[in-house]
Amino acid sequence: MPPVLAVILLAHGVAHVVGFVVAWRILTLPEVPYHTTILAGSIEVGTGGIRAVGLAWLVTALAFAAVAVALLLQLAWWSQVGLWTYSFR
Repeated sequence: MPPVLAVILLAHGVAHVVGFVVAWRILTLPEVPYHTTILAGSIEVGTGGIRAVGLAWLVTALAFAAVAVALLLQLAWWSQVGLWTYSFR
């Protein structure tokens, strides 16, 4: 079971990378259009603000990847960090 959960956590982290690459205009994806607003378009944050949001997506992706590796290595902290990471998704 732990390897399956680790793969799911890693896949979830990879999914968060999309938020980073779109916010930083590394990729253009028709399914995820670039915009400079948050909260369903109600707050304009500008280019710098959306890049900061993109960094938050990247940090979240890295956290999910770290939790997946910790789970595979059977490190004691994986579940606490995993719950914390999941609560901020």
